[in-house]
Amino acid sequence: MLRDLSALQKENNQLKIDVQIERSRTEKVQKEVEVVRNDLRDLHLENKKLRVTIKNSGLGKSLTEWKEELSNIKDGMEFWKGKAKKEEEKATRAMMELRKKSIEHEIVSTELMTSRSERQELRVRIRDLEDTLQARQQQLNTLLEA
Repeated sequence: MLRDLSALQKENNQLKIDVQIERSRTEKVQKEVEVVRNDLRDLHLENKKLRVTIKNSGLGKSLTEWKEELSNIKDGMEFWKGKAKKEEEKATRAMMELRKKSIEHEIVSTELMTSRSERQELRVRIRDLEDTLQARQQQLNTLLEA
């Protein structure tokens, strides 16, 4: 009986050791489970943040939405190309008008210079004629006095 008691005590001690080992393993597994749960929660939050970022940045658009956006961009480009073409045509017309006015200005300037030159020539001719007239009058006066 003593033997049975001693064997039972050994077995009891062994079972206590086994229980402590199992508790230790269980605690370790529970800690690992808690870490995994925390990691899973963090991943879930990160996934949520990424989805919001994708939604806000427009990266999560469907193919139809992207096609519509591209179509809108192309329409806008066509509008601005047309507007730029009209402005270029307007600028070309303005340049042609400016060239026309510049040529007209040159013609008027040339005519003015010619007119001034002719006027100066006429003044010189009038002085010469006046001098000649005065000289002839003196000759006439001299002949009449003699």
